[in-house]
Amino acid sequence: MNNTENIVVGIDATTSSIEILKRAIQLSKEKKAKLMLIHVINQSWFKKLFPHVDTKEVKEEIESKLENLLENERIEKSEYQIKIVEGNPADEIIKYAKELKSKLIIIGANSKEDFTTKLFGSTAHKVAQNGPCPLLIVKNSCQAEYKNILAFTDLSDISKESILFAKNFFDKTDIKLIHAYKQLTDFVISFYNASQDQYIARKQLKEEAKEDFDTFAKEIEITNKELLESYFNVTDILKEKAEGEKADLVVLGSAGVNNATSALHGSVAAYLMETLDCDILLFVE
Repeated sequence: MNNTENIVVGIDATTSSIEILKRAIQLSKEKKAKLMLIHVINQSWFKKLFPHVDTKEVKEEIESKLENLLENERIEKSEYQIKIVEGNPADEIIKYAKELKSKLIIIGANSKEDFTTKLFGSTAHKVAQNGPCPLLIVKNSCQAEYKNILAFTDLSDISKESILFAKNFFDKTDIKLIHAYKQLTDFVISFYNASQDQYIARKQLKEEAKEDFDTFAKEIEITNKELLESYFNVTDILKEKAEGEKADLVVLGSAGVNNATSALHGSVAAYLMETLDCDILLFVE
């Protein structure tokens, strides 16, 4: 990356935004990118709750607070820009990301005052679905650079794009590639009265999954990989893997919430986005 590239960061009014800001600063310094910090005053509730508050004064106060935070983190003024605007948070974040041709958007996931709940809100979902670039969803405190990155793949083109982006962006970290395939269940074997052929069928399915996975991994030049076998819910085994490996970042590629052709489509990607405790890098087609 070069000095002209931008990272857009959505900053809200929660204390967790300090950690989001720290993560953004860490990445911007590492990638030599400029930060665009955006705080959006949502007029749908602001004027209703605070009818006598001067919006101009509020904007100046917020900008001053952000300036102080940035000064404490030792970031030069030439390395960032602050925007305090009015409107819908998701719409404004998306708008500025498009205008700046941003390389990455960073926002938080939780709507509480800290990182204990990791809840998702409408802003995160809307930015994930409509943003022009990959989205980093920060759920945890920024202790250090990412060390344990897992990339979940369904072997689709959009998944390949997401992983190649992650490899380039986090080029100092070894990314582990994970693919989970669905094996034939006992119910399916019984339903089709295929008990005599179950061993051969399952072996063939596993071999085909391994061959496809190995080909995909070779194309994106990743050797650190693991194939998972699931008899029931793929999302559960992926979630267990992220927890068991203590991942600090999971990479997801999705064809979007309205597309059901991918194993990481809509509800699956949304489920992982909401239930994983680690940070999420999401690439949506």
